[in-house]
Amino acid sequence: MHRNSLHDLSITVVELVAQEEGVSPTDLKPPLQEKIDTEALNLVIKSISGDGYVQFHYYGYEIRADGNGEVEIVSVSGDKKKNV
Repeated sequence: MHRNSLHDLSITVVELVAQEEGVSPTDLKPPLQEKIDTEALNLVIKSISGDGYVQFHYYGYEIRADGNGEVEIVSVSGDKKKNV
C-alpha cells in the first residue's frame, strides 16, 4: 500500500506504475489522461468517505485507491502482485 495526498492521485498512480515497470513516468504510453478523466478522478477521490474507493485498470494494472489515501496496484497479468 502507498499513502499519498489525495489531491494528486493521478500523479501518484503514474509514478507507481512507472516504478513497477522500471521506466520514467513520461515513457508510459498511452498516458493516463488518455485512458481516464484524471480531473474527475482527483475530484471523486476527494469526496470518498468511509469504506468507499475507486478502482480502474491502467497499463496492465488494477488500481484501487480509497479516501484515506491508500493506493494499491496489482498486475492483472498474474505475473506479479504488489501492494505499494
